[in-house]
Amino acid sequence: MFGWSKKGERSPPKAPVEDKGPPGEAEAVSKIQRLCWISGMSAIYLDPNNEEYAVFADIPERQEYERNRYNEFRAKALRVADTLTDEFYRWAAIHLIIDTCMKAADEDDARNLLKHVEVDFIREKIEAAYPQLKQPKLSTLVRPR
Repeated sequence: MFGWSKKGERSPPKAPVEDKGPPGEAEAVSKIQRLCWISGMSAIYLDPNNEEYAVFADIPERQEYERNRYNEFRAKALRVADTLTDEFYRWAAIHLIIDTCMKAADEDDARNLLKHVEVDFIREKIEAAYPQLKQPKLSTLVRPR
């Protein structure tokens, strides 16, 4: 009926993808991705422009819990990213962390991370997703009096 069991029409087994990067780095990026996902679950409750923010807006203890959880898992992701030696893996990991920062409306940290991204392809992807990060924050350009 659907062609699932027709003999002779099976696709060949997929060859395993060979990772030519430094040993363990692909796994580290995968770990960063998971940490960012967990951090992002809390981050959505921290952005006042996100509709999920209202869920805990009147519960300061819960907002503090979500902020601490966001910071804890983001910090873990940054520590793992610090161990990466391959430039492409490192900046791909930073892209994941910037995505998490933006979920929490944490533009200052995202902008600081973006300053250090040296791979043009990744920088362009980040800037396309978050054009506001291309421009400096004006309040940081003027000295307080």
